Order: sequence, then structure tokens, then C-alpha cells
Amino acid sequence: MNRCPTCRTLVPAGWIACRRCGAALPVVRPNADAGPGNASVARAGAVRLARSRTARGTAIVEQSVPIRVRPVSDTLLPGRTRDNLLPRHADPADRARKRTVIIAAVVALALAAGAWTAARVVFTSGRADNGPPASLTARDRRAKALLLDAAESARTVFVEEGTYERITTAVLADRAPGIPIVSARTLARSGTVSIRVSDRDTLILATPGSAKTCIFARDEPMRSLIAFAVARGKPCAATSAPRTGWDA
Repeated sequence: MNRCPTCRTLVPAGWIACRRCGAALPVVRPNADAGPGNASVARAGAVRLARSRTARGTAIVEQSVPIRVRPVSDTLLPGRTRDNLLPRHADPADRARKRTVIIAAVVALALAAGAWTAARVVFTSGRADNGPPASLTARDRRAKALLLDAAESARTVFVEEGTYERITTAVLADRAPGIPIVSARTLARSGTVSIRVSDRDTLILATPGSAKTCIFARDEPMRSLIAFAVARGKPCAATSAPRTGWDA
């Protein structure tokens, strides 16, 4: 009897395969000259040396049972996987999308801050360069609400362009229907808004208030800030915005 090298089941010596697991069994070749002193040893999975008294020193080498190796799914050969293990280069489109996301987040925060500022309705601290503090009236509140609506419409352009440098009166008028937009040097009348680009991230807006005052707004989306100022006795145009007296 022999023992299966795979499942270790006892099998007759004449079998060439195990009926239990199907594994191949080593073949024991009989020696024609073998006698009672034949020192043949059959070991599963080992090299068999058959010696006889008539042919001592002669060995019959039997091959061992082949080892079954299961195929692996990942060989890391070129073309087998999407990752080529090489460093990835930054995509300009990814950087542009990241900047757009950052600008959108900043604008959202700025809009929330602007709404909070509008709820405060604080104008008493706004001073002109050469005038006394301006008092708050119903007309002033309407003017401030008009500036906030225009600033929110302007920020949609800022989100798309990433700057205020390319905004025009026509573009803003299209984004803010119902709000007449005039240029920076044009005197704004009641219900109209004069705009001026101070720098790439700052927009100045102006509209008349009560008692010959002019209300200015300074929109800075990257700082999430909308500041206001009230000036008396000045032309109500975006170019006449005061340098001091801004209240955030």
C-alpha cells in the first residue's frame, strides 16, 4: 500500500491516481532482477532509488509529483491595471476647479455675512470725509437693500470669472434684472446703481439716499466682506466713494 501525497489516503500500490482527490501517484517500476533483498522504497513526493543484488549501484530515478500552483489575479504586468506606479502630474483643469470651489465657498460666506450686516442696519457710524454722521431713514434702508441686491448679482460674475476686472454695466444689468446700472462716473439717480472696479477683488457701488446723501457699498468677496459708507454733499457716483468711514 502507498499513501496519497495530497490527501494522505492509503491507496494500492498499483494505482496511478488517487480516487479520492485525483492527485497523481508515483509509479513504482519493478526491477526484473529484483529479489527478496530488493531495497525499493516508495515514498510519495520523493525520489525513489531502486537497488538489487544483481545491479548494485544502479538507481532508477522517479520524478516527484508536480506541484500545483494556483494562478494569481494580479501580475503587475503593463496593461493589466490602470495604475502604472508612476508619479501623477497636476492637471491645470483640477487647479481651476479647485479655485472655483474656493471662490464659491467664499462668496457663500460673504452672502451670509452681508445678510447679517443688512439685519444690523447700522449707518450711524458712516461718515463722509467732510460731513457729520448720517442718520438712518426708510429711504436709506431701501437704498442699502438695493446695493445688497446689486452686490449679490455681481458676485455671480465673480464666481464665474474669479475676478471683478471684466465686469461691465451691461453684464451686471443682465444679472440684476430690474436694477438700472450706470458707469462709475455717471451720477446715480434714485433706484439706480453706479459701479466701479477698485481692483480685481473689490467692487464699489453707489446709490442716492435721503437728504442729499449718497450711500456707498464696497464688496470684497475674497474677504467675505460688504462695507457701507454714507457721504453728504458729494456727487453720487462710484468714483466719489470716501476713503474713510466704512462700516462692515
